[in-house]
Amino acid sequence: MFMGVTMNHPKAVKNLRLRYIIGLSAIALLVTASFITMQNVVSKQRGFSSLVNLAGHQAGLSNRIAYFSSLMVTTDDETEFNMARAQVGKTINKMRSAHKILRNGDLEKGIPAVTTDNLQIIFEDPSVGLDKALTRFLVDEYQIIGRAAIMKIERLETIIWATTIIMLLLEAGFIFYPLERHIRETIDSLQTSVASLNNIRKRLISAQKLARVGDWEFRPADGKVTWSDQIYDICGVDKKQFSVSDDSSLQLVHPDDRNALKTALQLVLTEIKPATMEYRIIRPDGQECMIFQQATVREDDGRKVLSGTVQDITDRKKSENRIRQLALYDVLTGLVNRRLLGDRLRQAIAGSRRNQKYGAVLMLDLDHFKSLNDTAGHDIGDALLIAVAQRLNACIRQTDTAARLGGDEFVVLLEWLDGQHDISTKKAVDIAEKIRVSLSRPYVLGKEKHMCHSSASIGVALFKGHSQSASELLKRADVAMYEAKDLGRNRVCLFNKKRQAIVNHATAMAYDLKKALADEAFSLYLQPQVLRSGSICSAEALLRWLPEGKAPVSPGVFIPIAEETGLILPLGEWVLETACRHLKKLSQCQGLPPDFSLAVNISARQFADDHFLEKVNTIITESRVDPRQLKFELTETCLLHDLDKGRATLKVLQEKGIHIELDDFGTGYSSLNMLKNLP
Repeated sequence: MFMGVTMNHPKAVKNLRLRYIIGLSAIALLVTASFITMQNVVSKQRGFSSLVNLAGHQAGLSNRIAYFSSLMVTTDDETEFNMARAQVGKTINKMRSAHKILRNGDLEKGIPAVTTDNLQIIFEDPSVGLDKALTRFLVDEYQIIGRAAIMKIERLETIIWATTIIMLLLEAGFIFYPLERHIRETIDSLQTSVASLNNIRKRLISAQKLARVGDWEFRPADGKVTWSDQIYDICGVDKKQFSVSDDSSLQLVHPDDRNALKTALQLVLTEIKPATMEYRIIRPDGQECMIFQQATVREDDGRKVLSGTVQDITDRKKSENRIRQLALYDVLTGLVNRRLLGDRLRQAIAGSRRNQKYGAVLMLDLDHFKSLNDTAGHDIGDALLIAVAQRLNACIRQTDTAARLGGDEFVVLLEWLDGQHDISTKKAVDIAEKIRVSLSRPYVLGKEKHMCHSSASIGVALFKGHSQSASELLKRADVAMYEAKDLGRNRVCLFNKKRQAIVNHATAMAYDLKKALADEAFSLYLQPQVLRSGSICSAEALLRWLPEGKAPVSPGVFIPIAEETGLILPLGEWVLETACRHLKKLSQCQGLPPDFSLAVNISARQFADDHFLEKVNTIITESRVDPRQLKFELTETCLLHDLDKGRATLKVLQEKGIHIELDDFGTGYSSLNMLKNLP
């Protein structure tokens, strides 16, 4: 703050300095003039004093002349007469000398030359002057002159004093008061600066405490090390008891990190450039902390000095590790997630290319996991997934990787199997069988010790070199896994090209299905139901796919694919809308019985859709058909998934007037008892 004042007001400072110099110069001149004047006054006072004394002396000489002159007149003794005459002569000579000095002055003796009308009479008219001299006029006159001179001197002294006072007042008003004001402002500014610096220091200390940052300095010349208070807190040592030195500081560093730290600091000293480093310390209480240190470009009196900051980044490192864990590992099971698996799989493919050894990807899916989740709850389902992850890790080698892709789908990456295909295949299948058997053992889950059984379908795909990409290998393992499911689950299947061709065909058909749905390439055929009398009583809507320029596709082929891909939902909605439009037109035709009805097949996935009833209601309302002329044909699998929900849905449909027909009854797990409980 003080530097800011001097830097921001140079003109004011120059003006103040000029006033100060002028004031001091005026005081010096005034003091010098006063000194010279006083010296002159004292000299004049001394001269006039000598003048008065000389006049008094002359008066005494006059008395002496008178005395000895009278003695000469009155004495009869010749000796006495001669002595008196001699004294008169001597005295007259002295008086002449005194008169000369009184009249002309004597610079050597400091006696001024004074001439007045009265003194002129004494000096120029001997008769009158002698008479006046004899009556002490001379002395009185010189005393009057001396007093007058002294009064002048006193007036001069008064004038000098008054001038001095005025000058001092002027200097006080124009120089010293502004100077004092500026000094006061400067002091206030300095106090403000000091208070601000103290405040900044307090905030800095608070910030260091919050950020767990401390600063340090090391002087290699004398080995002196200084720490800020925060470093003591970071290191967990008592400031009063811990003696800071180069050695004691290094002893706090983790033994494995000491050499690296010493090397880094030495480079800072030799290369004179800043550096950063991370290392561990071990506090006296045994706690391990991670430290980030900055060390620094400087010299003090030609000697190198190291300084820098120390920050406790233990919490930050934990957060970073946690973030890394969340980004690369599955939160529930702790296994590698899809992202990290992709990286490791690409590395495994590259390693296989270099070492010419086979690797394998195992894709596994838990059988009937959704049913367990729905019946036992998600907590039990999560506990099962955690147990599966633990068993997977127990079945594989340290060089292998177990990952969870999501849900109940897991992947195991096997590396360094063998250079020969047959041996590698056997090793991969053996590990897969080991996993299958392990996952088939009973599980005791949760706090309530819930007993459950599970199994896994596992697909195996081998790789060597760069013939397949990571995504392609996962697809192959997935194909093999679905073959295991199709063959009855709880088994291991190797990838084969025949199965891949089937999958490719199904994938292509799924694409064509989606395109056909968008292009409205499907047709709805109505198959009549005829009474024995030959009259039509009802009809069934049958979906047909007749691709342009291609052979018709059987519903037995494309319906399962639509079920599997989820296309059955928009396809079933289209069928219901189209059937209602046909029903509306048929209801206007003559020759059909008034109770004519049209049956529409409803898939299990449609029936389980949460928006099924809403969609049905919308279609019936928009098409303006009589719901009593509609029949929904359901398979028993529509009801087995969730019997309570199915019963509630059937009740709503019944209330609308829609008829329900159960198709393929008895081919699954249906029973007459279940049938009795349905509306």
